[in-house]
Amino acid sequence: MRGKLFCTIFTDSRISEDGEANGRTGKTLIVRGLGNMLNTDERATVFVEVNGKDFDPKNKFKFSQCRLDTQLIHINDIFKNYDIDNSFNDITDGINVDKKNDKPFKIFAKMIFSTNKTILINGESSKDRVKVFEFADYYSSKFSPIMEFKQWFFDDWNAMEYARFDRFMMVVLKCI
Repeated sequence: MRGKLFCTIFTDSRISEDGEANGRTGKTLIVRGLGNMLNTDERATVFVEVNGKDFDPKNKFKFSQCRLDTQLIHINDIFKNYDIDNSFNDITDGINVDKKNDKPFKIFAKMIFSTNKTILINGESSKDRVKVFEFADYYSSKFSPIMEFKQWFFDDWNAMEYARFDRFMMVVLKCI
């Protein structure tokens, strides 16, 4: 028996009232970190990232990057006022993967939406299908991770840095 299915939404704790996207909180960095842990080689598709700015929930090929091994899908930077109701079936009934010239198949993958904007979560049915995590605005245009850590995440790391990151992510995974 499977457990209750829901999606996770990573958003900023401070969303500008004038609609300006501030970001710089590390939402995408955390999810890509999960992706680095899941995709142990460059051919793996356990983690798949989908561009959220032009995401079309009605496009039957929206998840064509996914394969049978896909376990985590990140809809990165979903557009303003995306109605989570559009993803109900994907969240609770599985994701239909349709690729051109291939037979469609269904997968059950965890979905994370990240955004600097507001996502529409209206009513009890919607609230029951999401878990929202707000990220504080720690970084800015004047202070970035490279300034703090003196290296690029993932690209400049040695085995020790990856081990430290893996330990940190194990704590994060317990919360998601």
